[in-house]
Formats: sequence, C-alpha cells, structure tokens
Amino acid sequence: MTTITSYRDAVDAVRKTPFALEHVPDALKTPELCTAAVEGHAWALAWVPDRLLTRDLCLAAVRQDGLAVRFVPVNMLTVEICWEAVRENPVAVRLLPEGVAHPEVCFKAFRQDRAWLDTHAGGGADAVRARLAELGVTEQDIEDAVKWGRGGVHEADQD
Repeated sequence: MTTITSYRDAVDAVRKTPFALEHVPDALKTPELCTAAVEGHAWALAWVPDRLLTRDLCLAAVRQDGLAVRFVPVNMLTVEICWEAVRENPVAVRLLPEGVAHPEVCFKAFRQDRAWLDTHAGGGADAVRARLAELGVTEQDIEDAVKWGRGGVHEADQD
C-alpha cells in the first residue's frame, strides 16, 4: 500500500477499500472519512479513533454486521447497540463482554433464531443458555421467554 500523506489520498484509498482506514494517519481521519469507511464495511470501525467514535457510527456498523460489536468500546455498549447487533446476527451476543450482555438482549438472541444458533454458532443456543445462566436467568425464565415471546413477562403480569 502506498503511503497516505494527504486527505485526498485518504479519501481515494477508503473509496477503493474501507479497510484502508487502518493505514490513514489519525491526523487525517475525519468524521466523514470514518463514516464512509464504516458504510463501506462495518469492520472498518476497528480503525476509527476514539475521538471520532459516536453512538450513530457504532449503530450503523452493528446494523450492517452485528459482529462489528466487537469493535465498539465497552463504555458505548448500550442496550440499543447490543440489541441491534444481536438482531442483525444472533451470534453477536457471544461477543458482548462480561457484565454488558443484558439479559433481555440474550433473551432476544435466543428467541430470535434458536435454530440458526444451534446450526451455526458452535454450541449456539446452548452457549446462549449458559450465558443467561451466568447472568442469573433460570431455565424457567428462558422457557417463558420462548413461549410468550416477551422476555418472560406474561401480559397479565404487566400491571
């Protein structure tokens, strides 16, 4: 890769491949350049400097590829960002750091596509069940979530 020494070089490089953002000096990175890179490929989020990371940029990345949640700093992992990641790809729940995997997000991942998790996630549904157990969620809670589709809350219990 050629050395990137100007903003114009950076724009050209990121247009060709979003992963070129890795080779752009931080001083040349702008919100627009980083947004273009992330729009081109969610995993370009890995090379966005902290000073340019925003909630919207992280959301855009995880909505494109839920597995990009691995590049979202822990202090930016809101329930919304976690859920969008899991909605896009249920396996993303396995990438959430300890203490961040909100039980409702795990429930949604489990309910969303248990068959996909079982088939593609290397122990998928069982791994999610184990993660839920670590969070203090009981097997009965899980079954209620699956049965009722409302995170284990029965409509009659909502009053």
